[in-house]
Amino acid sequence: MVIELDGEVARSPVYLRVVEDITGKIKNGVLQPADALPTPRILAEQYAAQWGVTVSPGTIRRSIGLLQDRGLLVGRKGKGVYVRANPPG
Repeated sequence: MVIELDGEVARSPVYLRVVEDITGKIKNGVLQPADALPTPRILAEQYAAQWGVTVSPGTIRRSIGLLQDRGLLVGRKGKGVYVRANPPG
């Protein structure tokens, strides 16, 4: 899949672009430890508006799962997804 984001051609799948974006926000301090992420539906709408491509909540859930596997996010059943207090690296 090839999509154009902010004037550049992105060859990565959308879910990986979401992972890169959220990872960057954590590393740059835009997202702080214990910050709650919006719901997958809201994030999907935000990325779709920002990038001008269709982003489904399932795509966001896939991205969140990968970020949890990498230790950057933690899910709390019934509470949401949060930036991990002590993320690796």
